[in-house]
Amino acid sequence: MHITNVIKVGVCSLLLVFATNTYAYETTGQAMYTLNDSLALYTVGYEFGFLNADLWMPITAVRENQTETTKPLVSYAFMTPQAETAWSGVSHAIVVSDAVVKNGYYFVPAGERANFTLLVLYQPVGTTGESVSLQVTELAGLIKKDGELSRVQVTPEELEQYQTPALSQ
Repeated sequence: MHITNVIKVGVCSLLLVFATNTYAYETTGQAMYTLNDSLALYTVGYEFGFLNADLWMPITAVRENQTETTKPLVSYAFMTPQAETAWSGVSHAIVVSDAVVKNGYYFVPAGERANFTLLVLYQPVGTTGESVSLQVTELAGLIKKDGELSRVQVTPEELEQYQTPALSQ
């Protein structure tokens, strides 16, 4: 009986340690809205927050990042049904959030979560007849834990969930 209690306490302790060292992020929804014949709005919602680390997330977003960076970054691409990048069209993007802005980034204190929405206006060029969806290709922030600053990002496998419905051009 004594050994069973020791095992239970050990397991609970491990769960507590893992729970306080985990982070939470998830996509909360994706959508595409046709605003008029030549303009569409893509949205990708997500939540981010860490139990034991402060978090900084980017306010701006770029179309398919072309450079390596250690800074927080949101990048996206337009994808064809064949899973190829569509380079035509013009887009402008920004991330909006309920988080406070601190030092040019959204700031989420340890133990809290914040909602973020990537907003992308897209104007197709030409009439290819091809449909395109928006895919988040990189989603990264900075965390500060125990005085150490490090980059954290959503994995490529998880990013597959960060894709909108397609716009038919």
